[in-house]
Amino acid sequence: MIQELKMKCATSAPRYTTRDALISAGVLLLTTVIVMGAGILARRAGYDELAKATLGVAFPASLIVSMPFMYLKGQSARVQAFFVAVPLAILIAIAYLSTKI
Repeated sequence: MIQELKMKCATSAPRYTTRDALISAGVLLLTTVIVMGAGILARRAGYDELAKATLGVAFPASLIVSMPFMYLKGQSARVQAFFVAVPLAILIAIAYLSTKI
């Protein structure tokens, strides 16, 4: 059984291609710029706490959003939605709580 699991798990080729990595990187950069822009707009509008929280989660949120294009490739839509929605919800909750402390 152990040998069978090794054969299934120990593959030498990654499941993603260079194209997938480039798409994921593009999504990562684009969403980072969008979320940072939202944080900058919040600061200019006078919402300093919201701006700090938004700017603080810009990169982690973008990384989570880009996961389906590379790391979760080949998984079902339900699995991808779960692994994006749950961490994003936790991240947003942490950012919200940080504004209340």
